[in-house]
Amino acid sequence: MKEAKLPKNEKLRLAKLKSLAILDTGPEKAFDDITKVAALICDTPISLVSLVDEHRQWFKSRHGLGACETERKFAFCAHAILNDQVFIVEDATKDDRFFDNPLVTGPPHVIFYAGVPLTTKDGFRLGTLCVIDNKPKKIKEEQVEALKMLANQVVTQVELRLQAKKFQEFSKTLEQVVELNKKNYESVAEIGDSYLKVGLDALGMANAIVCEKKGDMLYPRAFAGLELDLDLKASVFSSFCRFAIEEKTHKFYHKIEDDFYGLFYPAQETVGVNQFLSIPLWVDEKIYGTLSFSSPILREAAFTDEEVKIGLILAEAISSKIEILLEKKNYKNILSVFDTAPDYIAIAEADSKKIIYSNKKFKNRIGGEHLNFENSTARWSDEVLKNNGDPFTLNNKAWRGESSIIENENEEVPVYQTIAFHGEDDGRPKYVSTIMHDVRQIKELQDQLAHERLRVEFAIKNANIGTWEFCFKEMNYTCDETILNIYGLNDRDSVPYEEWLTLVHPEDIEDVKNSVKESLENRTPLNHEFRTLRGDGVIRYLRNSAKIMKNHSGKKTMVGVTWDITEQKVKDIALKESLNQFQTLASVAPVGIFKTDVEGLPTFVNQRCVDMFEIDSSYLLGHGWEKFIHPEDKIPVLDMWYEKAAAGENFEHEYRVVVPSKGIIHVKGLTSPLKDDAGKTIGHVGVLLDISEEKEIADKLENSNKELKSFVTNMPAAVAMFDTEFKYMAASQKWKKDYNIENVLIQGRGHQDFLEWLPSDWEKSLRNVLRGNSYTTREEMFIGPSGKEEWVRWEVKPWVQGSGQVGGIMVYSEFITSKKRYEEELVVAKEKALKASEAKSIFLANMSHEIRTPLNSIIGLADLLAQSNLDEEQVKYVATFQQSGEMLLSLVNDILDLSKIEAGELVLEKHSFNFESIADKIVKIFSWQIQDKRLDFDYSIDSDVLGMFVGDMGRIEQILVNLVGNALKFTPSGRIDLSID
Repeated sequence: MKEAKLPKNEKLRLAKLKSLAILDTGPEKAFDDITKVAALICDTPISLVSLVDEHRQWFKSRHGLGACETERKFAFCAHAILNDQVFIVEDATKDDRFFDNPLVTGPPHVIFYAGVPLTTKDGFRLGTLCVIDNKPKKIKEEQVEALKMLANQVVTQVELRLQAKKFQEFSKTLEQVVELNKKNYESVAEIGDSYLKVGLDALGMANAIVCEKKGDMLYPRAFAGLELDLDLKASVFSSFCRFAIEEKTHKFYHKIEDDFYGLFYPAQETVGVNQFLSIPLWVDEKIYGTLSFSSPILREAAFTDEEVKIGLILAEAISSKIEILLEKKNYKNILSVFDTAPDYIAIAEADSKKIIYSNKKFKNRIGGEHLNFENSTARWSDEVLKNNGDPFTLNNKAWRGESSIIENENEEVPVYQTIAFHGEDDGRPKYVSTIMHDVRQIKELQDQLAHERLRVEFAIKNANIGTWEFCFKEMNYTCDETILNIYGLNDRDSVPYEEWLTLVHPEDIEDVKNSVKESLENRTPLNHEFRTLRGDGVIRYLRNSAKIMKNHSGKKTMVGVTWDITEQKVKDIALKESLNQFQTLASVAPVGIFKTDVEGLPTFVNQRCVDMFEIDSSYLLGHGWEKFIHPEDKIPVLDMWYEKAAAGENFEHEYRVVVPSKGIIHVKGLTSPLKDDAGKTIGHVGVLLDISEEKEIADKLENSNKELKSFVTNMPAAVAMFDTEFKYMAASQKWKKDYNIENVLIQGRGHQDFLEWLPSDWEKSLRNVLRGNSYTTREEMFIGPSGKEEWVRWEVKPWVQGSGQVGGIMVYSEFITSKKRYEEELVVAKEKALKASEAKSIFLANMSHEIRTPLNSIIGLADLLAQSNLDEEQVKYVATFQQSGEMLLSLVNDILDLSKIEAGELVLEKHSFNFESIADKIVKIFSWQIQDKRLDFDYSIDSDVLGMFVGDMGRIEQILVNLVGNALKFTPSGRIDLSID
């Protein structure tokens, strides 16, 4: 059995399925009718509407099947949703994917299957409408088309039931909002208590908050689901609400990513935030703040369009209520403003003209209970009544015009009056209001206003940077705030002429005075530039433009404008200095430096260019160096120049030039465009380098590399040459033969292209060699063409270019299979020798024990015989017999000790002894040999070693016997001394 793969969009598909709220719901007739029709059309006993969940397929409708779900891994439908085609299995017992499927081998015995994917409008395949039979079957094309149409009906029913559910919930929420809209509220907190609870229930969120934006700060005004301090405030820029405010639209996040957690959100500190919806609150066409909903629990589905609409409806309702609150507040503020206003203000009923409001000035100076000027101290001018009639007959029209009132019963005051009608009641105005403004000061200022208008218009015409006026009679300089800032002066109305002169740079004072004098004498406009030296030591460059005129009082003045041109002046000075520096540096530069116009004709060349071409600079400036370019290079060089120049790009190129006295030289040009402030190319600047020596070195290096390649190619050994990218440059014939690449083009290819058995760290080792290291002991095993193990040894070293840089690696190769096999034979021989030595040691140990047994018997019998009655000659024979036996025993002991040492079984014994007895015994053992060789023998024992000691007396005796025995053996005459210290 083969399980179906997961769709590529599985995560989104499951989210879509869950968002439809259809899983584990009860039977519905609309779906059951479809499955019955499908079974009838296809003549099958079973028909299902199957929805493929994460680990199961669940049946929304089932005809002819008792089970309500099965495991997904056995589901035919899991295969059907992998594409948009109808999925048909005519005989599952013959299908490799299903022949051993439990649903085939057991109930419900699925043999025939046909499933049509249930695909939503946004492309998600939720499951299938399928028909099933327990025997092999084929269906007609007409039946397939009918199944497709029925599947479309299933999808339509799924989407309709979701829309119906959402509409029901949406309608319920709207009814709640409508009821809340009927109520009046006294504070934003009271508004929030009502609307936020509805929003939490409708959106399924945990927390809600209404924030007010003041500047760059947010203040909580109402909340639900969490407890907040209303005095809390947070920066807009560190809040999730920031994005809704900046983009002026609602923003929602299904899942808050990690990089959002650096932002501040009031609920985050206590309950965390995983989902978030923020909507701007618009009041009076401005953003008042935000309405936000959040939840610490991550929902499986994102916000739906209906949920966002609910949020927007709540935001609009809350905005409306807040706007009403602000209007009430503004109404009270307006009335308070009216009370302190300098104008006469009154509001009356339109029909009765009874005053329902009048400000303090109206009450105190006009008074009256009705807005009827016949019974008050106010009167209309005859001209107003003549031209416009009674203002109250205008009904809904507004009347504006000049009038006058009698103030304090004797003074006529000119006013500008507005009468307006407000509201409608059966088509008639409900209220009438009047505002009368005292225009005495306005009249006085009109002349001044006309004069000021001329100043402003002139300032606008001349860039409107700063305006000033100089009064010749009072010798006073008045200016606006901009001029004061330019001169670094404190805020004041005017500056005396003498003080103003102190602000002019000392070096420019006389020029300023002369230009003003010339303007007065010739009655021409003033235009001049000068510097100001401010009190803080800062120098600014200024330009004045002015003309002489008379002010409203008839005084002769000069009115003008001033603007700060320091920035442009600094640029001009810097440009001039930069040009001087450029020419200075160019004159001493070791490379050729040039500038050209936009057509490429030189406008500047330094001395190095002149020396390079050995031609007068005037010729280069007039003709350029096109004639010097080598004929073979001229066309490509000029083509590149015009192509790159037209594109305004940086470029470089190398070419040859012909100089009469030098012949051909190689040059390299680096060119960049010069552009104006608008980005238009106005010329070019660049450098020319004489690279003839570099070219010569490069040619020599190339020849050297060729020689090296030739040397490698003809080497009798297996040698190969690689570059820094480990690509073949050359290889000897022996190398090619060893690696069977004699008839293969190897240049530019890597060794690994031919050998699959190269180790994984091959390239890493070679990288180490490129850093100047080398190794010669690397050996690799591989399986040869015969199928047997083969061995090769590498020796890798870097090769160095003429510049001193590593140019690549040289690899020497030797096949060492025979050597490796010889080494293996040596190991086997060594193991055999060790085993033979071990057998010898065991034999010697055993034989030594076997020899000692009869030898001890012989020595014992000799001792007994020496104690019997013997003649002198017999005693001599027995003594010799004893001595020989003891010497033979000593030899056997030596052999036994040797075998013990080899076997690792030698153990030293501990006994009490003294050297006197050992020395006496040695004398007795060798006495007959000493006498036989007629040698003198003597021994001495140092006083420090007299007395008793603990040790292996037998081994000490053995050592002394060997020493004395050797002395006897190699001493033909003379004497032997034994000294024990």
